[in-house]
Amino acid sequence: MPARTSTIAIATVVGITALLKSMVPLLQQNGIIWLIVVAVGGPWIVWDCAKQLYNAAMHGYVITGVPERHVYRDKEPSLFRNNVVAWIVMLPIIASGAVVLLLDALEAEHLIS
Repeated sequence: MPARTSTIAIATVVGITALLKSMVPLLQQNGIIWLIVVAVGGPWIVWDCAKQLYNAAMHGYVITGVPERHVYRDKEPSLFRNNVVAWIVMLPIIASGAVVLLLDALEAEHLIS
């Protein structure tokens, strides 16, 4: 027999899943899910890129694709420089892409014309 907290957790997960399953078709028809994903995800990704550049400038490291490996300015200068240049190039591309996606989602919901 599961413990009381486990039973409550299971009931909550099943209830939320059932509620989402009944709401998703309605939300997909309205396109609101795409708007929420773009409105939350876009700024979050842009913020992450800007945070990388801030850490490079202020603290002297960037985080690479290797599982959360920090590349420090003093220890590996060429790898650090390459990562910083890549972030400088990618930031405007990602930011403009997020803006375009947000405008497209707002237009699809007829919130702008």
